[in-house]
Amino acid sequence: MQQITLAEAYYNRGIANYFLENFEGALEDFNEALQINPNNTKFLIARSIIQSVLGAIEEA
Repeated sequence: MQQITLAEAYYNRGIANYFLENFEGALEDFNEALQINPNNTKFLIARSIIQSVLGAIEEA
């Protein structure tokens, strides 16, 4: 069985928040995941999508 890292747990919660339309919560979760693993492309893309949804195009 594969172990989920803390960064992956934050990412997964961010995805759940996205589908619940809790975009601010999703952004917080993706930021937490990126603090743990700043070079993870999947986390960076997810955060960029949320930033776009929130209207922060420059940051995305």
